[in-house]
Amino acid sequence: MIFNSNIFNFKPEDQFIIKCLQYQPNLPKLNWDEDLLIHRMAYHGLTSMVYHHLLKTDSLCLLSAKTQATLKAHYQLNIGRNLAISHLVKQISNALEENDIETMALKGAMFIETFPDYTLVREMSDLDIMVKPQNLYKALDVLSQRGFEGLVDLSFLENKRKQWYFHNLVNAIPLRGKQGNIPNVIVELHWQLFSIDSYTTWSENDLWSRAKCCPEQGVYYLDCIDTILHLCGHQCKNLQIYLYGLVDIATILRSWEKEIDWHELIRRAKTQRLLLHLVNILRLTSELLNTPLPQEYLTYLQPYEEQASPGYYFLLERLFQKELTESTPEDLSLSKVFRSLEYSNFWEHLWTQTKLIVPRPVRLRLNYHIGRHLQDYN
Repeated sequence: MIFNSNIFNFKPEDQFIIKCLQYQPNLPKLNWDEDLLIHRMAYHGLTSMVYHHLLKTDSLCLLSAKTQATLKAHYQLNIGRNLAISHLVKQISNALEENDIETMALKGAMFIETFPDYTLVREMSDLDIMVKPQNLYKALDVLSQRGFEGLVDLSFLENKRKQWYFHNLVNAIPLRGKQGNIPNVIVELHWQLFSIDSYTTWSENDLWSRAKCCPEQGVYYLDCIDTILHLCGHQCKNLQIYLYGLVDIATILRSWEKEIDWHELIRRAKTQRLLLHLVNILRLTSELLNTPLPQEYLTYLQPYEEQASPGYYFLLERLFQKELTESTPEDLSLSKVFRSLEYSNFWEHLWTQTKLIVPRPVRLRLNYHIGRHLQDYN
């Protein structure tokens, strides 16, 4: 089935990008603005994917020589960057393994290590890895000794209360190599997938117990279900959704089709307050990229589409009409509206709608003292 991208009144530039992502062999010459086309590919992290498809289909002639040169340079640079990141994953995992610290590769790093062909086209802005919460500071010490420095001041962590706040409000510490033999890539060292502000629920113990280990690389990966839910949650968090994220989902659905237990996926999505996120991301992946969905989706998830549709149109608008800007009041306001539309958990929906909203600092202080009380009691 060829998706009719005209039903959303897409710009010619977006229509062309979608046709490339659908791997259509015959690409039409549309009336586009090439500068805008380059911008839209870059915004969605798809420049290398589009260029690779144009190469395979002998369609580069549709673009000017200048644009072809721009895309080729980006494509070659991306391959080199991804190879450097892959090497960096091994450097870090080896260093941590020597100190009995297990490493988990997340998102782009996982794709590059798991699907080698993806190294050609998957674009990454940083390297996301995760360690178990109890190993965080040991991992920081190890990486510091190996030439990595933190990009934030962590001295305040000497105060236990501030440390508790930090662990709940933040989910990663950015690092960068300060030696010439380390690729100039920001490394985000995670101890949890999301902070409490994501309003989803995750058990790090469960994530690690289900994770898959690759002995050859000494790295763990989330299992296929947790990977799907992580990607869905990441794309819907603060409306930070891009087309490359849908390609990630499509890659998993096609490559791990036989490994996905759809009943377990739906169960975890409900437990983790991600059900409507899951419905909308799968729906967009199917409609935009022609990715086949199994009968389980039609039977168990499609009935939720009407309930999820307000969030679906929000995501669609963010993908093709309103690009994300950096932390503007408008973005924050839209995120709050989106969250209230998207919650699949009654109590979380009620919390966002209640008139008696408790300020976050007060709520965090209350949670901290409750946690300390329970710890002392136990």
